[in-house]
Amino acid sequence: MFPIVITSLFLSASYQSNCGSCHGRTGNGKMGPDLHKVSFDTFSYSVRSGRALTMPAFNESVYSERALQEDFKKLTGEVPERGPTTLPDLIGFEPNASPSLRYLEQKQGPFAKGLGFALDPFVLPYRICNEKNVCANAGISGSSPEDTEYADFGVCKDVRTQRPYRKVEVIERSGLDEAELSADSKFMAELNWVTKQARSSACSCCHDSKSNDKVAYWDVGQGKVWTNQLDKYAVAVFAGKVSSAALGTYPAADNFGFDRYHTALPTTDVPRMQSFFEGLLSRMEVTDDEIQKMPPLADFIGKQLRKVSPPCDKGVGVNSKNGKVNWGLLPARYVYVLQAEAQTPVVTPNLDKPIGTLWRIDQSRDAFLLFSGTFKYGEVPPKATQTIPDPERFNGAPALTKGQKYKIVAQFDMGFPVQNCIFTY
Repeated sequence: MFPIVITSLFLSASYQSNCGSCHGRTGNGKMGPDLHKVSFDTFSYSVRSGRALTMPAFNESVYSERALQEDFKKLTGEVPERGPTTLPDLIGFEPNASPSLRYLEQKQGPFAKGLGFALDPFVLPYRICNEKNVCANAGISGSSPEDTEYADFGVCKDVRTQRPYRKVEVIERSGLDEAELSADSKFMAELNWVTKQARSSACSCCHDSKSNDKVAYWDVGQGKVWTNQLDKYAVAVFAGKVSSAALGTYPAADNFGFDRYHTALPTTDVPRMQSFFEGLLSRMEVTDDEIQKMPPLADFIGKQLRKVSPPCDKGVGVNSKNGKVNWGLLPARYVYVLQAEAQTPVVTPNLDKPIGTLWRIDQSRDAFLLFSGTFKYGEVPPKATQTIPDPERFNGAPALTKGQKYKIVAQFDMGFPVQNCIFTY
């Protein structure tokens, strides 16, 4: 078989005018990556939604669906078909895709406002109280009191900015017989309990059509046996057999007794929740070998946590002479200075302030992003807030020691790093 040879004559005018300058006129890659081995999911999503910081989105008036599919086939030699359910589909997120940039006004230039998981800046978690003075965590993994509905607190719009989310078709994926399961009274009683637990958690913000018409992947409000919408991977995650630590968690004592350290759904009864989904794994005949090969959920976050920070380029870090904080060319909404050995900060509620955080600046989600070198260590820019480890001991940022190594981390938005390195003060 001869290799496929693509020339610029075969690719559409839409590709040539919008993509060729970065990906090469034949798709071989220049500033952007080679396109000959991408999946259709990634190709299509990247064109339609863009990639944060690096690529704008193109709608169908600019790049028609027909041209997109024909170009993909010419580039890869493959039929443009959607792939099987993937890990990111579980939470409504395509592999390796980042949200598109939007410009507030032409005069503001690019990157004026950082856009995160939901095409809106990340809303930091907060506490919300209802008319009965019951206060819940407005954040991913938050819960309301048992047998109440989390959506009633009215914070789902903010919660949906905190992890990858988009509408994903709800279909049957388990291969199990709904009629058979529906006839099992013990199973249905347990499913009813699991459903109530789900509706008492922030999971309902993305996965319950009762409160949201743009449901992602699974819907506790659809069908008699909604768990049939889950494939093997999803059930293994729900059972706690596959790590979902990247979704974050609150201590059960601060979350109405709901624990999410051990299962994907927050629950007041961990063994009972595990037993229900382990039973589904057994019905689906999922083997331990299969589970061992399954990757952690949302491991793009886990990879950031495990990343070994390299030495900074010259000039990056806190300048010991003038105190300026420098992290490079790209703007940021969150800027950290940490002890060198500290874990890399990632996302809330429990992965964003690791032990060893010395100072953190959060720019308001309603303000323009911060630019490197425009403020000093310990200085709080307009509309920003600072976090320091021990406010009772320190009035501001702890003093840095000359000659000592520290870590600097900057995020375009929560979970989107633009810098992570070790500098010497």
